[in-house]
Amino acid sequence: MNWGFLGYGAIAPKVHESLKQLPGHRLHALASRSNASTLAQEMTDIVVYDDYEELCRDDQVDIVYISTTHNFHLDHAMLAMAAGKHVLCEKPLSTSARKVRQMIDCARTHGVFFMEAIWMCFLPAYRSMLDQLHTKQIGEVKWLKADFSFSSHRDPQSRLWNPSLAGGSLWDVGIYCLALSQDIFGRKPQHLKSLMHLTETGVDEHCQIIADYGDGQMAHFASSIGLETDHDAFIYGTQGSMHSAYFWRMQSYSQRTTQVEKRVSIPFESTGYLHELHHVSQRIAAGHRQSDIIPWTRSLELAELMDWAFASAKMTES
Repeated sequence: MNWGFLGYGAIAPKVHESLKQLPGHRLHALASRSNASTLAQEMTDIVVYDDYEELCRDDQVDIVYISTTHNFHLDHAMLAMAAGKHVLCEKPLSTSARKVRQMIDCARTHGVFFMEAIWMCFLPAYRSMLDQLHTKQIGEVKWLKADFSFSSHRDPQSRLWNPSLAGGSLWDVGIYCLALSQDIFGRKPQHLKSLMHLTETGVDEHCQIIADYGDGQMAHFASSIGLETDHDAFIYGTQGSMHSAYFWRMQSYSQRTTQVEKRVSIPFESTGYLHELHHVSQRIAAGHRQSDIIPWTRSLELAELMDWAFASAKMTES
C-alpha cells in the first residue's frame, strides 16, 4: 500500500522510519508547504509536492498520514477523504467534538478508513499493562495519576504557543493522560473539573484535571508546555499498584501486590510507530473502516472530554 504524508515535521520522519519496516508498504509521496524543495533534493525516491491538494489527487496514494498542526487536521483530513483516501490523522483529531463529528461523517460518507493516531495505545508494553489491569491483577482500579509536562521555548509564533495553530498543553500532551483514563476506566467520568494557567497568547501553559468516575474511582492529570516534570503514570487498585515512567512511550512497567513485585519490559520495535502502522494495515486489509482499539466513538469521546475540560476552565473553542 502506498502512503502519502501530509506534512513532514518532527513526528513524520519517525513514522516514516517505522513504515520502512512494514512489508508491502512504502512512502510514495509527501507534501510540505515549508520545505518541499529541500525534501525533494534529500528524498529522490519519493514524490514531493508543495501543495496538499496535489498529493490527495495522486492516484498512486492509497492512504494519507496527517501530521500538520492541530488547527489544520479537520480541513486536511476531509480533503484526503473526499479524494477517496484512507486517513491516519495525528492526535488530536481536531479542536472540538463538533469538528470531530464532521470528520467521522466524512469518513462514513466516502467509505474510507479513518483513525486518530495515538501511538501509545498500540505499544506492546502498554497493551500488556492493560491486560493485567483488565484481569484485575491489582484488583479494582480506584485511582489514576498521570503527568505529561515539558518545558518548551516560549515562541509566540510556534505551534505550542500560538492559539491560531491550536497550541497549548492539553491538546498536545494532556490528551495522552485522558486516553490512558479511557483505557483504564472504559467510560466517561461523572464529574470533571479543570484549572488552566493561560499564557499571554491565550493558550493553556499548565493544565490540571480532576475526574470522578463514580464508585470511588478517581483520576488526576497534569500537563504543561512550560514546566518539566516526570512523565509518570501511577495506577492504584484494591490489591496493588502499577507504575510506568514515560507512560506515553511505554516500554516497561512495574506491578506490585502483597504477594509479588515485578517489572515487565517489552521494548517497542523501530521508532515505536510500527505497531500503530501494523494495526492500520491489518484493519484496512480486512475491509474495516475504523479501528477496534481507537474506534470513532472513542475519538469523539476524547474530544468531548477536552471540550469539557476547557469549559470547566472557562475556555471555549468554536
